Amino acid sequence: MKSLLCHGCVTTFEVVSGFVRFLYEPFLSFLPGSTAAHPDENGDPSVLVSMTFLLVAVVVVGALCLADVLLTVTVLRRVRAQSAEIAALQASLKRYDTEVLVGREVFGVVAAHDLVGFLDASSPVSVAEVPRFTDKATGASALAVIEGDPPDIKALIALLSPVAKIVVGNQAPALAKIVGIPGFPTFLRIDDGRIGHAATAMADLAEPATTVKIPSQ
Repeated sequence: MKSLLCHGCVTTFEVVSGFVRFLYEPFLSFLPGSTAAHPDENGDPSVLVSMTFLLVAVVVVGALCLADVLLTVTVLRRVRAQSAEIAALQASLKRYDTEVLVGREVFGVVAAHDLVGFLDASSPVSVAEVPRFTDKATGASALAVIEGDPPDIKALIALLSPVAKIVVGNQAPALAKIVGIPGFPTFLRIDDGRIGHAATAMADLAEPATTVKIPSQ
């Protein structure tokens, strides 16, 4: 990597030097000591020398500015490309042991549903779980509690409203606090007014228990 960088710097220097040499070579004949210098005919050669150095300075500064712009654009592109991965990594680090929620009693709108999802609409991790949550919520009694930025919330509402009851706005963080949700996303299975199972990913959430009815004799 270092050798490649050095080679690139040398190549850039050679290109800039060649361009500068092309620009100021016509003026070299006017430098003191040159056989083509005729002060009497061309005026004071020091004026041309000053112009030459000014031209060289302008070209060098312009080249440095162009290099700086190209480097800045490259860095911004890489940061933008990696921003989603960084956000996903940060969100994954916030995951917690959901066993602390199991057995906790719930009330109201949470207790009235079998499947409950607490989602952050601005988190890539939460958004990635939406298709799996939608699949499990279809045909079930589901509740989606959504926090995040308004444009992101609007997008999730469009996806989840056909299969789940939606809670947004100030009620969403208040409800998460009441239930004791420490992080997003969190998914709950509710059983008889208590949290039967909890997970930070739908793939880890247990399926609802099925009741087998034994016919009477």
